[in-house]
Amino acid sequence: WLFLRALPQPCWPLGRLPLHLRSSRPMVATTTCPAMVSAAVAPEPLALSSPCDGELPQQPPDTPVFGRRSSGSRLKETMHLEQGSKVDFYSVSKQCWMTCAVLFVDPATRAVRLNVKPDRLLETHEQLLRLRPSVEQPADGGSATEAQLQRMRAALGDGQSLRREAYAIFARYAEPASSKDGAERSSPRRLQPCRAEALGA
Repeated sequence: WLFLRALPQPCWPLGRLPLHLRSSRPMVATTTCPAMVSAAVAPEPLALSSPCDGELPQQPPDTPVFGRRSSGSRLKETMHLEQGSKVDFYSVSKQCWMTCAVLFVDPATRAVRLNVKPDRLLETHEQLLRLRPSVEQPADGGSATEAQLQRMRAALGDGQSLRREAYAIFARYAEPASSKDGAERSSPRRLQPCRAEALGA
């Protein structure tokens, strides 16, 4: 019997235990069937994904720049808003950027009031989404319109000088050629005799 106990015990269905293994006393199962062990293994809990994990979904290509974090971070790093500063404000109703001026800056909360929205304060979290550095203001602090006019004047001046040089070159070489062509047309060449006639053939 000890030898039989040492052998691997088979898994018998309930109610089909052989007679020589049955006992008058109730037996407490001390071994577990391998099939029951595999069935009793609880599945691993699924990992819950948070909507905040990873990057936020990108906006479609046709969506305007309004709301992108890149413009907001650039504004926070490169601009310090003061009264009279020029910035670009994104208008939701017009779907475009508008150049405006800062009328008031709250020193405690850094909220600003713009001339395009004088009846409300623009909080800092909204500034990151709807404000950007003005693209019409050049780095030297001058007027963008005046800088463009200066570049246009310089380009036109260069064009005028090139045109004068071209006219001078044309007048220098075109006049002798035209007079020579006129002389040739007024006195045509005399026809030369054939070579056979010249030899007396």
